[in-house]
Amino acid sequence: KFFFRTAPTTSIEAESLVNYLLKVGQKEVVGFYNPNSPFTASLWEEFTRILEVKGGTAIRINDFYDLSKNDLNAEKTIKAVDQTGKNAIALIPDGQVTNSLQNAIEMIKANQDRHWIVGPWTLYDRRILEAAKQLKSVEKLAISVFWHRLTSFDKKFPENAEKLWGGEVNSRSALTYDASRTLIKALEMQPEPSREGMQKTLVAPNFQAEGATGI
Repeated sequence: KFFFRTAPTTSIEAESLVNYLLKVGQKEVVGFYNPNSPFTASLWEEFTRILEVKGGTAIRINDFYDLSKNDLNAEKTIKAVDQTGKNAIALIPDGQVTNSLQNAIEMIKANQDRHWIVGPWTLYDRRILEAAKQLKSVEKLAISVFWHRLTSFDKKFPENAEKLWGGEVNSRSALTYDASRTLIKALEMQPEPSREGMQKTLVAPNFQAEGATGI
């Protein structure tokens, strides 16, 4: 009752990835994630559940699915996907607590745009963009992001933030800003702010604050 978050839940992100794959005609998916990461494991579980509800199938390859392995061989992993007969891949790296992101990048390179690849916001990284420049085509790569500076709800936020910090801001910056705006708004609404008062204000059905990602 006292825990609030500005980031979307894994179920929301999983559904967006599933819907995209179905939109491009892909129902059979091979998944790769870090089983020791609560975030990636939860997202994979939700992704699998939602895909199956919508008529698709999701599998993992026993010897290859752990995206955090130090000895993951991208070429062999993609060949293993080829052998399954599935046409899509879900890459779910953790928040860079392991080398799963780098492994995901190497898999994208090795894939050479053969299989459709989808991934969550943790896959959106400057290194991904650099890797994409090295490939002839990246038409079959889709990444879910809950905020981007080019489509910001608050058009002035990325411009003002970049002037303040001296560099581009990302989705983490936007969510932090939104959390701050929410707390400030809740404080302003209380004559004598308190912890209990904050909780009651935030859960009130008519409470809203405007930020970078929306209202």
